[in-house]
Amino acid sequence: ALKRDRRYARRITATSPRIRMTGAGVGDPGNPAWAPVPDHTYGSLANCAGGITPWGTALSAEENWDDYAEDYGWGPDFAAVNNGGYGWVLEVDPMDPGWEPRKHTNLGRVRAENATVWAREGRHLVVYVGDDARDKFLYKYVSAGRYHKRDGRRNSRLLTEGQLWVAEFAPASQDETVLSGTGRWHKVEMTPAALVDPDGWVRAQPWFNPATFQLNRPEDAEIDRFDNSLYTALTNNTDDPHGRIRRLAEDGRDPTADTFEWSDVAVGGEDAAHVAGFSSPDNLVFDKLGNLWMVTDISSGSLNEGVYAWHRNNGIFMIRVGGPDAGIAFRFGSVPNEAESTGPIWTPRQDTMFLAIQHPGEETSTAGGVYGDPTTYTSYWPHGNKTTGENPSEPLPSVIAIRRS
Repeated sequence: ALKRDRRYARRITATSPRIRMTGAGVGDPGNPAWAPVPDHTYGSLANCAGGITPWGTALSAEENWDDYAEDYGWGPDFAAVNNGGYGWVLEVDPMDPGWEPRKHTNLGRVRAENATVWAREGRHLVVYVGDDARDKFLYKYVSAGRYHKRDGRRNSRLLTEGQLWVAEFAPASQDETVLSGTGRWHKVEMTPAALVDPDGWVRAQPWFNPATFQLNRPEDAEIDRFDNSLYTALTNNTDDPHGRIRRLAEDGRDPTADTFEWSDVAVGGEDAAHVAGFSSPDNLVFDKLGNLWMVTDISSGSLNEGVYAWHRNNGIFMIRVGGPDAGIAFRFGSVPNEAESTGPIWTPRQDTMFLAIQHPGEETSTAGGVYGDPTTYTSYWPHGNKTTGENPSEPLPSVIAIRRS
């Protein structure tokens, strides 16, 4: 429960507090299918992962914002035609409730699950954003101004003026037999019409080619601090049910460059020895040694069935990105029934990893579970053990800490 007497206790809901809208997306897109983007809005919803800025604020991506009207029954006020204030990346200062939160339209309105920041003293700021849906695109934003540590939170203004780009992969972006190639970034028009619907805008351009732009649900992305390369999780698609992790090495190791080389460094699928395979990579995080940690997100309704039967529950994996065993996923842990783990993050000394356990037992109703009778639930996490039948109890989402012994 929220401890309201704590100094930093606060809550951001779907309708509060007041939030400032920034960037070139503010205004009327001139399309009756989309609402004008206001100067201010109220609240934030559909928050997924995001990122952390070097000036100490948190970014949170409003991922599945467009599901609220029908799928969640929130009514027409949350339909696409009325909700110009939703679907963006939110910036909030968790240590200062008096600092007005803001949503940055320059990062585009997509089903984002990340906002990964690269910042170096005196350089343009870069933010990578993936559109987590099938056949969507990978974007990056480059600020017009330059990052200076001494500016502290004033660096937030870097997110209000700059250029959004979209990635093209050659020779093919989704062909499972093509594991490497080259690519380039194309400019997205910095207008309300383009930023409110960047996917539609990109598809309308003469240079768009579905064979070289579309990706298999680009979700999280992380930057390798040793060489500035970007690793992005391509979760899955109809023709690629197990997904892959793709590395982008931009020209000159410079994230502001407009060309890159790419390679699929870890490919999902069953491992013959049943010790190293993975499926549906989701959130990523590096450790200080350069190892990539990854959690998987197989939909609960598909776990332990069909092409996913070998994988069993979702898991936590460690992947080396160099050396003789590069690309092999070593399973570190498994997740409770019908759950996914998200947002892995290390403490500064990296002796503890924090993870969120989402929606355990979410197929209970489909499996015939009866509310009020815990013995019928498909998961007892975290107070019981479904496998052993110990302490049948209501499954609850939670945050866990894994500590080095």
